[in-house]
Amino acid sequence: MTTKLKYYRELHNETQEDIAKICGVSKQTVFNWENGFYEMKLSQAIKIADYYNISLDSLVGRDNNVNIIKKIKKDLEEIVANYLNNL
Repeated sequence: MTTKLKYYRELHNETQEDIAKICGVSKQTVFNWENGFYEMKLSQAIKIADYYNISLDSLVGRDNNVNIIKKIKKDLEEIVANYLNNL
C-alpha cells in the first residue's frame, strides 16, 4: 500500500524521526513506509491520520479528488482509444 505519508510529513515540515516517535517505531521503518517497502499497521495509520487530522482515505490516497481524477483519466483514455480505432 502506497501512502501519502511523505506528502503530509513534508507539508508540516516534520522529519521521519518525528513520525517514528508518534508511532513508536524506528526512523528506518518510516523510511520503508514512505518508499513502499513495508506496510504500516492499521493502528499506526490511525495514529498518523489522527495526528494530521486527516481521514485514513486521505492518508492512503483514496480521497475523492484523487479518485475523480483517476476516473476522468481512464474515461479520456477510453474515448481516445475508441476514436483512434474508428479512424
